[in-house]
Amino acid sequence: AKLTETFTSGGTTVDCRTTACFVTTFNSHDGSDPTWMPSRAQDVAQPLGFGTAVPAAVVTQQPTARTARSGADAVFAAAATGYDSVRWERSTDAGKT
Repeated sequence: AKLTETFTSGGTTVDCRTTACFVTTFNSHDGSDPTWMPSRAQDVAQPLGFGTAVPAAVVTQQPTARTARSGADAVFAAAATGYDSVRWERSTDAGKT
């Protein structure tokens, strides 16, 4: 498929010249292997650029530490400008992977 500056998703047109767009690959392992552990560590998101640069993300709200009992939910809030959304992930190796 040809990459273009704009695409439509759910009736909304997205312009990758003004909105951060990515080509993403997901690594999927064989779930029938009894030693298999679900991991997104090898997923890759490559930013795309078309003409006008997309502004770099600026974090405007960091998630605040929360304590929750095992099995309970913990809700975190974060925000940034320059991207449509932000995502934080828990690191078990100090962010190396």
